[in-house]
Amino acid sequence: MSNLSIPNRQPPQSTTNLPSEQRWSIRALAWLLLLQAIILFGGGIYHSIQAQVLSRFGHLSQLTIAKVLIGLASSIISGWILIPLAILVFVAAIGFFRNWEIAWLNAMLSEGLILTISLWLYFSGTPDYVAMVSSTLLVIYLNYTDERTHLLEKSLIAEEGNIDNV
Repeated sequence: MSNLSIPNRQPPQSTTNLPSEQRWSIRALAWLLLLQAIILFGGGIYHSIQAQVLSRFGHLSQLTIAKVLIGLASSIISGWILIPLAILVFVAAIGFFRNWEIAWLNAMLSEGLILTISLWLYFSGTPDYVAMVSSTLLVIYLNYTDERTHLLEKSLIAEEGNIDNV
């Protein structure tokens, strides 16, 4: 018999063995997204209630009919847009808590939509500076390399495991 040594192949490392500061940064990002989802949901509820108040009591104030209708349309659109965006951001936050591979893409998509709507509101004369600033900061934080590579490592490890099994 020949003395052939078979190299001991180690299985790919799991992403749960990441340094604690990297796991902390992912959790911090998830908490920030969750906070943003709560704020967006609250803003959607506020705008929906504002739309109902304008439709019922707009004629009692000194506002003209055109101003009431413009405010009503803006409130309804803002309410209908903010609540689905809050759900999308909430799903992204859950994805970061659970280390889903698609969480980063979902978060970037939702932040891009929020920034698009914020720019639309800015140019229509009713800027939402809180959403604009928070989304800009979250996009910068999402593009920090550790957050992207954390989720990409997981998908690369899964692909490497599939290649080895073939």
